[in-house]
This record gives sequence, C-alpha cells and structure tokens, in this order.
Amino acid sequence: MRQRNAESRRLSRASITGFMHAINTFCDKICEVCTKRCYQHQISRWIVDTKTAPYLPNELKQRNSSVVCNRCKTHLSSKKNIAPSKSYLNNLDPGSIPEVIAELSQAEQRVISRIIPFVKIIKLSGIFGQNCFRGQAVLFAQDVFEVTENLPNILPRTTNNAGIVITERLENINVTQQVLVCRQKVYNALYWLVANNPLYKDVTIDQNVAINEEDIIRVEKASVFKLL
Repeated sequence: MRQRNAESRRLSRASITGFMHAINTFCDKICEVCTKRCYQHQISRWIVDTKTAPYLPNELKQRNSSVVCNRCKTHLSSKKNIAPSKSYLNNLDPGSIPEVIAELSQAEQRVISRIIPFVKIIKLSGIFGQNCFRGQAVLFAQDVFEVTENLPNILPRTTNNAGIVITERLENINVTQQVLVCRQKVYNALYWLVANNPLYKDVTIDQNVAINEEDIIRVEKASVFKLL
C-alpha cells in the first residue's frame, strides 16, 4: 500500500512538472526562410547546401547552417529548383504595418476596406464557450470612391477636429452600436494605401476639398448618422 501511494505521488508530481513545462513553452523560434514563428520541436538546423538550393539569397548562402521549420527543411533538402512557396524570397512578407493603418479603429478600417466580409459566427456551448466561424466566408466588393466622395459632407464637428458618428443596426435585431470615425485618420490611411498598395491604385481622392462652416452638419444628441 505504501509503495502504491508513493508511486501515485511520484506520478502526480511528474504530471504537474510536465504540465508546468508545457504551458511555459513559448512559440519564439523563427524560421529563417519563411519567417514563421515556431515552437522548439518544430524547428531544426539545416546545413546550407547551395547545390540542392541554388535559389537561396546571398545572406543565406554565406552561412554554414540555418534554423528552419520542418516544412522548409523538407523542401530545401529536396531536388526542387524553386524556393518554398511560403518563403520570404517570394515577396510574401508584407513588412511592418504603417502607423497610419495601425491606429485605425475597426470602424475606420471598414470605411476604407475594399471588401465587406460576411461570416457566420457561433458560440460554443458551455460556460467558457468560445466564438468560432462556421461555413463559408462571402466577400462583397465595396466602392471606396463613394466613401471618399461622401466623407467630406458628413461632418458633425469643426473641420479641424472632424468625426462621423455611425450607428449600425442588424436586421430584425433591435440592438445598435455607435462608433466614431475620424475623418483625418481615414484620409491619411487612404493616401498611404493609394501610394503603396496596388489594390487601391484606381481609387481617386479629391485633393481640393474645401468645407465652409455653413456646410457643416451639426448633430444633436438625440440624432445620429445611420449606416443601415
């Protein structure tokens, strides 16, 4: 009986130790080919061989070895003469998000987005049930030119500190949510997107928009602009 209790305590301590080790393992290893963030067991060291991977850039060819994920290692060790599909060599790394985009709220992002996604979100059962997606995602195109054309005409405050109050309401659901959209932030983001994003190359922004004080729409507390 004593031996059985001692063995049970040993297994319990081992389980707790293993659990603590598992939850304190972080995904902090980065593949040098696809820049994917991996766990320790998902990476390995690959001896650079320019004969099997002649497409590597000079910064990787000059190294004796590289830290790569298991998927990239399998591709690099094969006889394929093309780079891995997810490697940064294929210009798949978009770089850091510019400040003019990062500071946008979700509502401001939706104003200048080229698509409007519709997905079905469900809540799993249980007290701690999480939200998840189900089914297909449907994307509808949005005319950004219409937004930029109407944006200067719906200003509830002064032109120097302009914003738009938007109320969204779901069909058949008597629940509304009010958000605030900053006009200048939206314009700054649009300027950057038109200059740097090919998907916005056909968007035209009026550079000579002039707003007079008498043209500003004043919003009362009881009323809001509605986007239905």
